[in-house]
Amino acid sequence: MKDKLDAPIEVLKLCRRTYCALKRREAQGMHPEITYDPVLTVRQAVQLTDRDLRNMPNLGRVSIKELKDKLAAFRGGAPLSLNETVKTQRGYGEVVAISKGQACLRFADGRLAVYLITSLQRPDGIPVID
Repeated sequence: MKDKLDAPIEVLKLCRRTYCALKRREAQGMHPEITYDPVLTVRQAVQLTDRDLRNMPNLGRVSIKELKDKLAAFRGGAPLSLNETVKTQRGYGEVVAISKGQACLRFADGRLAVYLITSLQRPDGIPVID
């Protein structure tokens, strides 16, 4: 059976600008002679780093957000909310504050800790998106 991530990027239903930027992926900046293979599958899109995305021509802040949101939705993700229980490397904690890509968690023993939202997991396995 074919993996869900091997689906073509067309299943994400991206706006034309984002779709074309991924299909015509080229480098820009200090080394314009370096080019990359086009992004054809969801798996390839998931593997792109923030740096990769920022370096793509015609892929600005709004397009990057659109791509991340569509990927999260495709994978079953949802934004984090207050009072939600999430899993960290140290155990489960309750979200008590969210700001600038970080979440403050309260653990059962009363301690507080701040984590990057992208490092958190839900108990049911649904990805957390920023």
